[in-house]
Amino acid sequence: MNRNDLIEEISKIVGTKKEAKDVLEKIINLIKKTLAEDERIVIAGFGTFSRQLRKAKKGRNPKTGQTVEIPPRKVVKFKPAKNLILSSGDTSGGDISR
Repeated sequence: MNRNDLIEEISKIVGTKKEAKDVLEKIINLIKKTLAEDERIVIAGFGTFSRQLRKAKKGRNPKTGQTVEIPPRKVVKFKPAKNLILSSGDTSGGDISR
């Protein structure tokens, strides 16, 4: 499923594709803003988004073989909820926990 598929599904609930696109954009922007403030986003039954610091490490330039220092950086981490188990072939659209 991609962004357009999400907009299509949301439009079935809210009415128009324009409204659905606006809703999706607002949700994505809110997630970005919250993560930028180093806050966690917990969605019960789905999972948790958070930012995590990756330590600095040494890497290698594949072109020259030279060792380079990779600086520390923050990355987004997603931890799925315990009851979120995706089973292949389940197309019911209902509860996906088994």
